[in-house]
Formats: sequence, structure tokens, C-alpha cells
Amino acid sequence: MYSYDFSKIMLACPGASNTGSYPDKVVRKLMKDAKAKMLCLARFTVDYKFVEQTKRDN
Repeated sequence: MYSYDFSKIMLACPGASNTGSYPDKVVRKLMKDAKAKMLCLARFTVDYKFVEQTKRDN
């Protein structure tokens, strides 16, 4: 499938007001081109175990 460069993790979220719509599209393009890995911003802010695992994996 994809071979990601895990040194580049992007956190972008369009949010309810779509203020992050442009960054979200940019990150999705980078992810599609296998230049970055996209993570859920909401999960990243509330899930300590997920954050720690992400740090270990990168």
C-alpha cells in the first residue's frame, strides 16, 4: 500500500467551522503521496497511551 516517512507526522483537523479545511487537504495530499503520516488531532490530545506509542514508533 503506502510506505510512509514516519519522521513527518501531521496533525490537522477541519473542525466544525472548517477553519482547518486547507491544512487538512494539504496533509491528506502529503499522506497520499506517502510523504507524511496523518493522525487524528482529537485523539492525539486526549489519548496519552496513543501519544506515547506514537513517540516510540517514530
